[in-house]
Amino acid sequence: MDRRWKRVDRDTAEVKLQYAPSLSQRRFHRADAKYRGFSGPVGSGKSKALVYEAIRMGYINGGLMGLIGAPTYRMLRDAMLPLLIEALEVNTLPYTLNKSSMQLTLDDVGSPILLRSLDDPERLRGSNLAWFGVDELTYCSNDAWTRLQARMREARATDRRGFAVWTPRGFDWVYKDFISAKKKSSNEAVIATPGENAGVGVAADYYQGLKESYSEKFYRQEVLGEYLDMFSGRVYFAFDQEHNVEQLNYVPRQPLFLACDFNITPMCWLIGQRATNETGIEKIHVLREVVLRDASIDDAAAFAIDRMRELIPDWEGNVDLEVYGDSSGNARVRAAATGAAKSDWEAVKRNLRLVPWLKPSYHIPSANPAVKDRVEAVNRICCDATSDGVSRRLLVDHSCEGLIEDLNRVAWKSDSHGNMAAVLNKSNPDLTHLSDALGYLIHKLHGAGRSRVGGMQQSAW
Repeated sequence: MDRRWKRVDRDTAEVKLQYAPSLSQRRFHRADAKYRGFSGPVGSGKSKALVYEAIRMGYINGGLMGLIGAPTYRMLRDAMLPLLIEALEVNTLPYTLNKSSMQLTLDDVGSPILLRSLDDPERLRGSNLAWFGVDELTYCSNDAWTRLQARMREARATDRRGFAVWTPRGFDWVYKDFISAKKKSSNEAVIATPGENAGVGVAADYYQGLKESYSEKFYRQEVLGEYLDMFSGRVYFAFDQEHNVEQLNYVPRQPLFLACDFNITPMCWLIGQRATNETGIEKIHVLREVVLRDASIDDAAAFAIDRMRELIPDWEGNVDLEVYGDSSGNARVRAAATGAAKSDWEAVKRNLRLVPWLKPSYHIPSANPAVKDRVEAVNRICCDATSDGVSRRLLVDHSCEGLIEDLNRVAWKSDSHGNMAAVLNKSNPDLTHLSDALGYLIHKLHGAGRSRVGGMQQSAW
Protein backbone atom coordinates (compact mmCIF):
# COMPACT_ATOMS: atom_id res chain seq x y z
CA MET A 1 0.00 0.00 0.00
CA ASP A 2 1.36 3.40 -0.97
CA ARG A 3 1.18 5.47 2.21
CA ARG A 4 2.96 8.51 0.80
CA TRP A 5 1.24 11.83 0.80
CA LYS A 6 0.07 13.91 -2.11
CA ARG A 7 0.05 17.69 -2.20
CA VAL A 8 -1.86 19.94 -4.55
CA ASP A 9 -0.34 23.09 -6.02
CA ARG A 10 -2.17 26.06 -7.50
CA ASP A 11 -2.83 24.20 -10.75
CA THR A 12 -4.03 21.08 -8.88
CA ALA A 13 -1.10 19.03 -10.21
CA GLU A 14 -0.48 16.19 -7.78
CA VAL A 15 3.07 15.45 -6.58
CA LYS A 16 3.92 12.66 -4.15
CA LEU A 17 5.93 13.50 -1.05
CA GLN A 18 8.42 11.11 0.52
CA TYR A 19 6.59 10.83 3.83
CA ALA A 20 5.05 7.69 5.33
CA PRO A 21 3.25 8.89 8.48
CA SER A 22 2.68 6.69 11.51
CA LEU A 23 -0.85 6.02 12.72
CA SER A 24 -0.78 8.98 15.14
CA GLN A 25 0.80 11.28 12.58
CA ARG A 26 -1.88 10.34 10.05
CA ARG A 27 -4.66 10.97 12.60
CA PHE A 28 -3.11 14.38 13.32
CA HIS A 29 -3.02 15.37 9.65
CA ARG A 30 -6.60 14.19 9.08
CA ALA A 31 -8.16 15.83 12.14
CA ASP A 32 -11.07 18.11 11.26
CA ALA A 33 -10.79 20.56 14.17
CA LYS A 34 -9.83 24.17 13.56
CA TYR A 35 -6.97 23.74 16.06
CA ARG A 36 -5.14 20.40 15.95
CA GLY A 37 -2.65 19.06 18.46
CA PHE A 38 -0.16 16.18 18.62
CA SER A 39 0.87 15.10 22.14
CA GLY A 40 3.56 12.48 22.42
CA PRO A 41 6.71 11.22 24.13
CA VAL A 42 10.24 11.35 22.76
CA GLY A 43 10.51 9.50 19.47
CA SER A 44 6.87 9.81 18.44
CA GLY A 45 7.60 11.93 15.35
CA LYS A 46 6.02 15.17 16.54
CA SER A 47 8.50 17.49 14.82
CA LYS A 48 8.25 15.67 11.51
CA ALA A 49 4.45 15.84 11.65
CA LEU A 50 4.65 19.59 12.28
CA VAL A 51 7.00 20.19 9.35
CA TYR A 52 4.95 18.20 6.84
CA GLU A 53 1.71 19.76 8.03
CA ALA A 54 3.29 23.19 7.48
CA ILE A 55 4.36 22.25 3.94
CA ARG A 56 0.89 20.90 3.20
CA MET A 57 -0.80 24.06 4.48
CA GLY A 58 1.61 26.20 2.46
CA TYR A 59 0.58 24.44 -0.76
CA ILE A 60 -3.12 24.34 0.03
CA ASN A 61 -3.09 28.08 0.74
CA GLY A 62 -0.93 29.05 -2.22
CA GLY A 63 0.43 32.58 -2.13
CA LEU A 64 -0.79 33.27 1.44
CA MET A 65 1.30 33.70 4.56
CA GLY A 66 1.77 31.07 7.28
CA LEU A 67 3.91 30.91 10.41
CA ILE A 68 5.98 28.31 12.27
CA GLY A 69 6.70 29.19 15.88
CA ALA A 70 8.94 27.73 18.59
CA PRO A 71 9.46 28.65 22.28
CA THR A 72 12.85 30.28 21.65
CA TYR A 73 14.84 31.59 18.72
CA ARG A 74 17.54 29.00 19.37
CA MET A 75 15.06 26.11 19.09
CA LEU A 76 13.66 27.67 15.94
CA ARG A 77 17.08 28.15 14.33
CA ASP A 78 18.78 24.95 15.45
CA ALA A 79 15.89 22.48 15.33
CA MET A 80 12.81 23.51 13.33
CA LEU A 81 14.49 25.31 10.44
CA PRO A 82 16.88 22.43 9.62
CA LEU A 83 13.96 19.97 9.74
CA LEU A 84 11.89 22.12 7.40
CA ILE A 85 14.74 22.55 4.94
CA GLU A 86 15.53 18.84 5.01
CA ALA A 87 11.92 17.93 4.22
CA LEU A 88 11.82 20.38 1.31
CA GLU A 89 15.12 19.17 -0.13
CA VAL A 90 14.25 15.47 0.23
CA ASN A 91 11.14 16.20 -1.85
CA THR A 92 12.99 18.54 -4.26
CA LEU A 93 10.56 21.37 -3.51
CA PRO A 94 12.05 24.77 -4.44
CA TYR A 95 12.28 27.38 -1.70
CA THR A 96 13.95 30.68 -0.89
CA LEU A 97 15.24 31.39 2.62
CA ASN A 98 15.87 34.92 3.89
CA LYS A 99 17.81 34.38 7.13
CA SER A 100 17.88 38.04 8.09
CA SER A 101 14.08 38.22 8.20
CA MET A 102 13.66 34.52 9.09
CA GLN A 103 11.21 33.95 6.25
CA LEU A 104 11.08 30.95 3.93
CA THR A 105 9.07 31.02 0.70
CA LEU A 106 7.71 27.96 -1.14
CA ASP A 107 8.70 29.14 -4.59
CA ASP A 108 6.38 27.14 -6.83
CA VAL A 109 3.24 28.41 -5.04
CA GLY A 110 4.61 31.71 -3.69
CA SER A 111 3.68 30.95 -0.08
CA PRO A 112 5.77 32.81 2.54
CA ILE A 113 6.36 31.09 5.91
CA LEU A 114 7.40 33.29 8.82
CA LEU A 115 9.73 31.63 11.36
CA ARG A 116 9.17 33.20 14.76
CA SER A 117 10.21 32.81 18.39
CA LEU A 118 7.21 32.91 20.74
CA ASP A 119 9.01 34.04 23.90
CA ASP A 120 7.60 37.57 23.55
CA PRO A 121 3.92 37.51 22.47
CA GLU A 122 3.93 41.28 21.91
CA ARG A 123 6.09 40.76 18.81
CA LEU A 124 3.43 38.60 17.16
CA ARG A 125 1.31 41.53 16.08
CA GLY A 126 1.23 42.20 12.35
CA SER A 127 0.36 40.40 9.14
CA ASN A 128 -2.72 38.27 8.53
CA LEU A 129 -2.07 34.53 8.57
CA ALA A 130 -3.74 31.72 6.64
CA TRP A 131 -2.34 29.14 9.10
CA PHE A 132 0.20 28.67 11.88
CA GLY A 133 2.03 25.79 13.57
CA VAL A 134 3.83 25.69 16.93
CA ASP A 135 6.56 23.34 18.13
CA GLU A 136 6.70 22.32 21.84
CA LEU A 137 3.54 24.23 22.75
CA THR A 138 3.80 23.32 26.44
CA TYR A 139 6.88 25.56 26.62
CA CYS A 140 4.96 28.52 25.19
CA SER A 141 2.54 30.80 27.00
CA ASN A 142 -1.20 30.73 26.52
CA ASP A 143 -0.88 34.39 25.54
CA ALA A 144 1.38 33.50 22.58
CA TRP A 145 -1.15 30.93 21.35
CA THR A 146 -4.09 33.33 21.59
CA ARG A 147 -2.11 36.04 19.76
CA LEU A 148 -1.54 33.62 16.89
CA GLN A 149 -5.23 32.73 16.86
CA ALA A 150 -6.07 36.43 16.53
CA ARG A 151 -3.65 36.77 13.58
CA MET A 152 -5.16 33.84 11.66
CA ARG A 153 -7.63 36.01 9.78
CA GLU A 154 -6.66 35.72 6.10
CA ALA A 155 -10.04 35.80 4.32
CA ARG A 156 -8.63 34.29 1.11
CA ALA A 157 -7.37 31.12 2.83
CA THR A 158 -8.61 27.80 1.44
CA ASP A 159 -8.02 26.03 4.77
CA ARG A 160 -7.54 28.29 7.80
CA ARG A 161 -6.16 26.26 10.72
CA GLY A 162 -3.73 26.31 13.64
CA PHE A 163 -1.79 23.27 14.83
CA ALA A 164 0.82 22.37 17.43
CA VAL A 165 2.91 19.52 18.78
CA TRP A 166 4.18 19.03 22.32
CA THR A 167 5.60 16.80 25.04
CA PRO A 168 3.33 16.48 28.09
CA ARG A 169 4.19 18.86 30.92
CA GLY A 170 1.64 18.09 33.58
CA PHE A 171 -1.86 19.52 33.91
CA ASP A 172 -1.02 22.87 32.33
CA TRP A 173 -3.07 25.14 30.06
CA VAL A 174 -2.37 22.92 27.03
CA TYR A 175 -3.78 19.90 28.84
CA LYS A 176 -6.81 21.95 29.90
CA ASP A 177 -7.55 23.30 26.41
CA PHE A 178 -6.75 20.18 24.34
CA ILE A 179 -6.98 17.06 26.53
CA SER A 180 -9.20 17.53 29.59
CA ALA A 181 -12.93 16.86 29.84
CA LYS A 182 -13.40 20.63 29.62
CA LYS A 183 -11.28 21.08 26.49
CA LYS A 184 -12.34 23.70 23.97
CA SER A 185 -14.75 22.51 21.29
CA SER A 186 -12.55 23.95 18.52
CA ASN A 187 -9.58 21.83 19.64
CA GLU A 188 -8.66 18.21 18.92
CA ALA A 189 -5.51 16.41 20.06
CA VAL A 190 -3.94 13.11 19.06
CA ILE A 191 -2.07 11.34 21.87
CA ALA A 192 0.75 9.18 20.49
CA THR A 193 2.01 6.06 22.21
CA PRO A 194 5.71 5.36 22.89
CA GLY A 195 7.62 3.44 20.26
CA GLU A 196 4.93 3.58 17.54
CA ASN A 197 7.06 5.58 15.12
CA ALA A 198 9.15 3.13 13.11
CA GLY A 199 11.30 5.99 11.84
CA VAL A 200 12.88 6.83 15.19
CA GLY A 201 16.22 5.53 13.93
CA VAL A 202 17.70 4.57 17.30
CA ALA A 203 18.84 1.30 18.80
CA ALA A 204 16.23 -1.23 19.85
CA ASP A 205 17.20 -0.89 23.51
CA TYR A 206 16.89 2.92 23.49
CA TYR A 207 13.68 3.10 25.54
CA GLN A 208 14.90 0.47 27.99
CA GLY A 209 18.03 2.58 28.48
CA LEU A 210 15.88 5.60 29.30
CA LYS A 211 13.86 3.59 31.79
CA GLU A 212 17.01 2.56 33.62
CA SER A 213 18.39 6.12 33.65
CA TYR A 214 15.33 8.26 34.37
CA SER A 215 13.44 8.67 37.59
CA GLU A 216 10.01 7.00 37.44
CA LYS A 217 8.17 10.31 37.10
CA PHE A 218 10.47 11.64 34.40
CA TYR A 219 10.29 8.36 32.49
CA ARG A 220 6.49 8.30 32.60
CA GLN A 221 6.27 11.88 31.31
CA GLU A 222 9.06 11.86 28.72
CA VAL A 223 8.98 8.29 27.40
CA LEU A 224 5.43 7.15 28.04
CA GLY A 225 3.94 10.57 27.31
CA GLU A 226 1.72 10.55 30.42
CA TYR A 227 0.11 13.59 32.03
CA LEU A 228 1.17 13.66 35.68
CA ASP A 229 0.85 15.87 38.74
CA MET A 230 4.27 17.48 38.66
CA PHE A 231 3.80 19.31 41.98
CA SER A 232 4.02 16.38 44.36
CA GLY A 233 6.98 14.97 46.24
CA ARG A 234 10.56 15.88 45.49
CA VAL A 235 10.98 19.02 43.38
CA TYR A 236 14.22 18.16 41.55
CA PHE A 237 13.25 14.58 40.79
CA ALA A 238 15.58 14.33 37.76
CA PHE A 239 18.70 14.99 39.87
CA ASP A 240 20.64 11.79 40.51
CA GLN A 241 23.60 12.09 42.86
CA GLU A 242 25.28 9.09 41.29
CA HIS A 243 25.26 10.67 37.81
CA ASN A 244 25.13 14.46 38.38
CA VAL A 245 27.92 14.71 40.96
CA GLU A 246 31.63 14.21 40.29
CA GLN A 247 34.98 15.84 40.89
CA LEU A 248 35.32 18.84 38.58
CA ASN A 249 38.24 21.04 37.66
CA TYR A 250 38.45 24.59 36.42
CA VAL A 251 38.84 24.76 32.62
CA PRO A 252 41.63 27.27 31.84
CA ARG A 253 40.82 30.37 29.80
CA GLN A 254 37.07 29.76 29.95
CA PRO A 255 34.66 32.24 31.62
CA LEU A 256 33.39 31.67 35.13
CA PHE A 257 29.82 32.27 36.22
CA LEU A 258 28.45 33.57 39.50
CA ALA A 259 24.81 32.82 40.40
CA CYS A 260 23.32 34.73 43.35
CA ASP A 261 20.37 34.26 45.68
CA PHE A 262 20.11 37.17 48.16
CA ASN A 263 19.26 36.06 51.66
CA ILE A 264 20.77 37.21 54.93
CA THR A 265 20.86 33.76 56.54
CA PRO A 266 22.11 31.91 54.66
CA MET A 267 23.52 33.99 51.80
CA CYS A 268 23.96 31.51 48.94
CA TRP A 269 25.97 31.93 45.75
CA LEU A 270 27.33 29.44 43.19
CA ILE A 271 30.53 29.58 41.13
CA GLY A 272 31.08 27.50 38.00
CA GLN A 273 31.59 27.33 34.26
CA ARG A 274 29.67 26.51 31.10
CA ALA A 275 31.36 23.81 29.04
CA THR A 276 30.53 22.67 25.51
CA ASN A 277 31.41 19.11 24.50
CA GLU A 278 32.51 17.89 21.09
CA THR A 279 28.90 17.43 19.91
CA GLY A 280 28.00 21.04 20.70
CA ILE A 281 25.91 20.28 23.80
CA GLU A 282 26.46 22.75 26.62
CA LYS A 283 26.93 21.53 30.18
CA ILE A 284 26.75 23.46 33.45
CA HIS A 285 29.63 22.75 35.85
CA VAL A 286 29.06 23.97 39.43
CA LEU A 287 32.53 24.15 40.97
CA ARG A 288 32.08 25.88 44.33
CA GLU A 289 29.34 27.20 46.59
CA VAL A 290 29.18 30.17 48.95
CA VAL A 291 27.03 29.63 52.05
CA LEU A 292 27.35 32.29 54.77
CA ARG A 293 25.17 33.00 57.80
CA ASP A 294 24.29 36.52 59.00
CA ALA A 295 26.29 37.80 56.05
CA SER A 296 26.27 40.91 53.92
CA ILE A 297 26.83 41.09 50.19
CA ASP A 298 30.28 42.47 50.92
CA ASP A 299 31.05 39.34 52.95
CA ALA A 300 29.73 37.03 50.26
CA ALA A 301 31.61 38.86 47.51
CA ALA A 302 34.91 38.65 49.38
CA PHE A 303 34.38 34.94 50.04
CA ALA A 304 33.42 34.26 46.42
CA ILE A 305 36.45 36.13 45.08
CA ASP A 306 38.72 34.02 47.31
CA ARG A 307 37.11 30.83 45.97
CA MET A 308 37.68 32.03 42.40
CA ARG A 309 41.37 32.66 43.15
CA GLU A 310 41.67 29.12 44.50
CA LEU A 311 40.09 27.66 41.35
CA ILE A 312 42.62 29.28 39.02
CA PRO A 313 45.89 27.37 39.60
CA ASP A 314 48.16 29.72 37.68
CA TRP A 315 47.75 33.39 36.93
CA GLU A 316 46.46 33.73 33.37
CA GLY A 317 45.47 37.38 33.11
CA ASN A 318 41.90 38.67 33.05
CA VAL A 319 39.00 36.28 33.76
CA ASP A 320 35.54 36.84 32.25
CA LEU A 321 32.77 36.43 34.81
CA GLU A 322 29.11 35.99 33.81
CA VAL A 323 26.80 37.05 36.64
CA TYR A 324 23.24 35.68 37.04
CA GLY A 325 20.67 35.69 39.81
CA ASP A 326 17.61 37.02 41.56
CA SER A 327 16.01 39.95 39.73
CA SER A 328 14.44 41.26 42.95
CA GLY A 329 17.95 42.31 43.99
CA ASN A 330 17.50 45.30 41.67
CA ALA A 331 14.92 46.80 44.01
CA ARG A 332 16.23 46.15 47.51
CA VAL A 333 19.32 46.53 49.66
CA ARG A 334 18.51 44.45 52.73
CA ALA A 335 21.70 42.41 52.51
CA ALA A 336 24.31 45.10 51.87
CA ALA A 337 26.86 45.85 54.57
CA THR A 338 26.46 49.60 54.28
CA GLY A 339 24.02 52.10 52.90
CA ALA A 340 26.38 52.98 50.04
CA ALA A 341 24.52 50.82 47.54
CA LYS A 342 20.96 51.50 46.39
CA SER A 343 20.25 47.83 45.67
CA ASP A 344 21.66 44.37 46.24
CA TRP A 345 22.90 44.19 42.67
CA GLU A 346 24.58 47.56 42.94
CA ALA A 347 26.43 46.23 45.99
CA VAL A 348 27.55 43.17 43.98
CA LYS A 349 28.80 45.37 41.14
CA ARG A 350 30.62 47.68 43.53
CA ASN A 351 32.54 44.74 45.03
CA LEU A 352 33.43 43.16 41.70
CA ARG A 353 34.71 46.45 40.34
CA LEU A 354 37.42 46.34 43.02
CA VAL A 355 38.96 43.19 41.47
CA PRO A 356 41.06 44.27 38.46
CA TRP A 357 41.49 40.76 37.01
CA LEU A 358 37.73 40.08 36.88
CA LYS A 359 35.78 41.26 33.85
CA PRO A 360 32.11 40.86 34.83
CA SER A 361 29.05 40.93 32.58
CA TYR A 362 25.54 40.92 34.04
CA HIS A 363 22.63 38.77 32.86
CA ILE A 364 19.85 39.68 35.26
CA PRO A 365 16.23 39.27 34.09
CA SER A 366 13.77 42.11 34.52
CA ALA A 367 11.54 39.74 36.49
CA ASN A 368 12.06 36.31 38.02
CA PRO A 369 10.56 33.34 36.16
CA ALA A 370 7.69 31.37 37.68
CA VAL A 371 8.90 28.77 40.17
CA LYS A 372 7.56 25.88 38.10
CA ASP A 373 9.38 27.17 35.00
CA ARG A 374 12.81 27.37 36.59
CA VAL A 375 12.28 24.03 38.35
CA GLU A 376 11.42 22.47 35.00
CA ALA A 377 14.54 24.01 33.46
CA VAL A 378 16.73 22.51 36.20
CA ASN A 379 15.14 19.07 35.81
CA ARG A 380 15.75 19.22 32.06
CA ILE A 381 19.41 20.03 32.58
CA CYS A 382 19.76 17.25 35.16
CA CYS A 383 18.46 14.59 32.78
CA ASP A 384 17.37 14.77 29.14
CA ALA A 385 17.01 12.40 26.19
CA THR A 386 19.26 12.49 23.14
CA SER A 387 19.64 10.20 20.15
CA ASP A 388 22.55 8.55 21.97
CA GLY A 389 20.68 7.91 25.21
CA VAL A 390 20.50 10.15 28.28
CA SER A 391 22.26 13.49 28.56
CA ARG A 392 23.01 14.91 32.00
CA ARG A 393 23.96 18.51 31.37
CA LEU A 394 24.33 19.51 35.03
CA LEU A 395 27.47 18.40 36.88
CA VAL A 396 28.09 19.41 40.50
CA ASP A 397 31.44 19.14 42.25
CA HIS A 398 31.60 16.91 45.34
CA SER A 399 32.53 19.94 47.46
CA CYS A 400 29.11 21.59 46.91
CA GLU A 401 27.42 19.70 49.74
CA GLY A 402 24.74 22.33 50.34
CA LEU A 403 23.56 22.35 46.72
CA ILE A 404 23.56 18.55 46.59
CA GLU A 405 21.41 18.43 49.73
CA ASP A 406 19.05 21.03 48.25
CA LEU A 407 18.57 19.11 45.02
CA ASN A 408 17.93 15.93 47.00
CA ARG A 409 15.58 17.32 49.65
CA VAL A 410 13.59 20.35 48.41
CA ALA A 411 9.89 19.42 48.19
CA TRP A 412 6.64 21.02 47.08
CA LYS A 413 4.46 22.70 49.68
CA SER A 414 1.07 21.20 50.55
CA ASP A 415 -1.95 22.83 52.20
CA SER A 416 -3.80 21.59 55.27
CA HIS A 417 -5.70 19.11 53.10
CA GLY A 418 -2.56 17.65 51.55
CA ASN A 419 -3.04 19.32 48.16
CA MET A 420 0.19 20.21 46.38
CA ALA A 421 0.81 23.54 44.65
CA ALA A 422 3.58 25.06 42.54
CA VAL A 423 5.15 26.54 45.68
CA LEU A 424 8.38 25.40 47.29
CA ASN A 425 8.29 24.18 50.88
CA LYS A 426 10.51 26.69 52.71
CA SER A 427 9.85 25.44 56.24
CA ASN A 428 13.53 24.53 56.54
CA PRO A 429 15.42 27.87 56.40
CA ASP A 430 18.59 26.14 55.19
CA LEU A 431 16.98 24.73 52.05
CA THR A 432 15.94 26.16 48.63
CA HIS A 433 18.43 29.06 48.44
CA LEU A 434 21.26 27.32 46.57
CA SER A 435 18.87 25.58 44.19
CA ASP A 436 17.12 28.93 43.67
CA ALA A 437 20.45 30.46 42.59
CA LEU A 438 20.98 27.52 40.24
CA GLY A 439 17.46 27.93 38.88
CA TYR A 440 17.95 31.61 38.05
CA LEU A 441 21.11 30.73 36.11
CA ILE A 442 19.70 27.77 34.19
CA HIS A 443 16.39 29.43 33.36
CA LYS A 444 18.22 32.43 31.92
CA LEU A 445 20.29 30.12 29.72
CA HIS A 446 17.80 27.34 28.90
CA GLY A 447 14.50 28.45 30.38
CA ALA A 448 12.01 28.00 27.57
CA GLY A 449 12.55 24.32 27.22
CA ARG A 450 15.47 22.15 26.46
CA SER A 451 17.94 22.89 23.75
CA ARG A 452 17.45 20.25 21.13
CA VAL A 453 20.78 20.64 19.35
CA GLY A 454 22.01 17.09 18.88
CA GLY A 455 18.97 15.89 20.75
CA MET A 456 16.40 13.22 20.21
CA GLN A 457 13.69 15.46 18.84
CA GLN A 458 15.94 16.94 16.20
CA SER A 459 16.27 13.56 14.46
CA ALA A 460 13.40 11.41 15.75
CA TRP A 461 11.10 11.22 12.73
